Amino acid sequence: MRRTLALLACLLVLSGCSRDADTLEKFSRAYSAFLDVSGDTRVASIVIIFDDKKPGSYWAELRGALDQHASSKARLEHATTAIKAESETIDSRFDAFNSAFENLDHAVAQLVEIANSVENREYREDAIGVSQRAREVHSAYASLSRLYVE
Repeated sequence: MRRTLALLACLLVLSGCSRDADTLEKFSRAYSAFLDVSGDTRVASIVIIFDDKKPGSYWAELRGALDQHASSKARLEHATTAIKAESETIDSRFDAFNSAFENLDHAVAQLVEIANSVENREYREDAIGVSQRAREVHSAYASLSRLYVE
């Protein structure tokens, strides 16, 4: 009888842990997806400000437009080329960043949803802590996006 009660108690404990097994597996996959998308967003954000020194690039032409030692005509030509390059290059790079940011938004929302569905209190608190850090990363990229627009 004692052995049966001990086995029943072990079964109850294990079934309580296994209750969250699928949820924790989903959380693990969602966190991995978040890390991938966060990396993509980081790369897309860096590409926007990539200092391309070849002639005709936005940053190279902007430097030429701001060169105080150049003639007004040369500065005007550099400014015109910079504006053209900005609309062609920076806008497409910013579109790529926005797309990556939208994917990050979805990944964070999924992470938060799964973290809140964990039944075990201790696991849920840890998962919520991880999802809060993911929201902080998301918020930082949202701020960066606003700065790019400004």
